[in-house]
Amino acid sequence: MNHLIGLSRRSILLTNRLPIQTSIRTALNNREWRPNEEAPVTPEDRAATARKYNMLEEDYKPLPPERNAGDMPDVPPAGKYFDRNPWEDYDYAADRQNWNEPHHPEDHIKYDKTRLGHGAEKQPIILKKLLRLLILPVTFILTAYGLRSLELMTPTFRSPKVEPGVVHYSFEKNDDSGHGVRY
Repeated sequence: MNHLIGLSRRSILLTNRLPIQTSIRTALNNREWRPNEEAPVTPEDRAATARKYNMLEEDYKPLPPERNAGDMPDVPPAGKYFDRNPWEDYDYAADRQNWNEPHHPEDHIKYDKTRLGHGAEKQPIILKKLLRLLILPVTFILTAYGLRSLELMTPTFRSPKVEPGVVHYSFEKNDDSGHGVRY
């Protein structure tokens, strides 16, 4: 039956291998980089956690316990795009960042496609966006009301058959030809 619809037996067998390939591809899962529940206390734990986050042992400092961030490192918020060297060879050139680079926990909140830096001049201004949003509808509404008051529409006329005192037809016989009734 497979040869009738253009499938080979091999293609059906390959589709069954997909779950195995997926499990091999995702062997390094996110759980290996997830922060632990508790901050490290002993120097050995601190060294292991520093290696986990690809940092030097003397540079690693966990976030304060009131932040509830576990063993995440307390790194300063790094400028993500504009504050970095544009000529450096990055792993992710569009974001100007390298793989396995430690991030501040709020970096993902502060940065998105419209905000790429920490400076106030780089932040979008909501008033500009609101003004752009309102210019088109307000212009359309004002134009519609302005054109309505000009009365540019074609005027309507009365029907010509309703003119008073004018007879357009009669039911009298045609005396000239005698062929019938003139309407």
